[in-house]
Amino acid sequence: MTYLKTGTNFAMIVEHHFHEDYCATGILMTTHVEIVASHIPKVAKKAFEKMRSIVNRLNRFDSNSELFLLNNGIKNEWVKISSVMYRVLDLSLKMNKETSGVFTVDFEGREKKPDGIHGYKLKSSKNGYFVHLKKDTLINLGGIGKGFIVDEVFEFIKASGSKNILVNAGGDLRATSQDLPWKIGLKNPYINGDTFACLNIKEAAVVSSGIYARPQKSGNSTHTHFYNIKTKSYMKQTPYSQVTIQGYSAAVSEVYAKCIVMGTSLVLGNNLKGIGVDDQTKRVERIY
Repeated sequence: MTYLKTGTNFAMIVEHHFHEDYCATGILMTTHVEIVASHIPKVAKKAFEKMRSIVNRLNRFDSNSELFLLNNGIKNEWVKISSVMYRVLDLSLKMNKETSGVFTVDFEGREKKPDGIHGYKLKSSKNGYFVHLKKDTLINLGGIGKGFIVDEVFEFIKASGSKNILVNAGGDLRATSQDLPWKIGLKNPYINGDTFACLNIKEAAVVSSGIYARPQKSGNSTHTHFYNIKTKSYMKQTPYSQVTIQGYSAAVSEVYAKCIVMGTSLVLGNNLKGIGVDDQTKRVERIY
């Protein structure tokens, strides 16, 4: 039915034969997005616009976005927020607990809050959803936002009745199929256009994170885009050049992939599978 292979700038891109009425592609979150939703025409295009609206809401750099206004608004008071914002912040708190404080979205500038101390709290009632941000707290959804948006769009399409669904945002992917399984080729970070593994999935999220896609330059030196909170600097090297996590949620898989690629020791639960490429030996390793 469908085969996913690697591309120069993406962990996964899609090749398929669905009619254009069941597909939508474009650039969002500075990455290539492809959406497939079978059986019901135009749903994929509606889903793309749904994704655009969530991106616009959660973009911390857009002065008109909800997140920007939240970061630059009133602190130490309860502020009403959208249900989407509530869901991503609530999930972030759960992932902080699940990773024993390794993952966080609340910062004081570049400084991580001390373990066990959060810069925000949430509540919900019949009057809506609310967040309370402490003074100087800034929310940065960079480690979970893309996966969360993929999950939101996937559920939007699923509710429409589509049978075969794929939402791929530059390496954050979630899919389901009632026909043949989706085949996902994992990029070889050292050989352009080559794959080192193929996953067959009927329903799962697959997220890759690595150092090959976005090298950064500071003067004459090059570093990764991963920021080490403890050393307060960008990492020049990471233990893994790429980590791929297969799980039930793109957001959860994204959190684990980013934490592990930086060298964090996390035990994967029964619902998660991992594979990584060691940056020193160049060997593929199963992650448990």
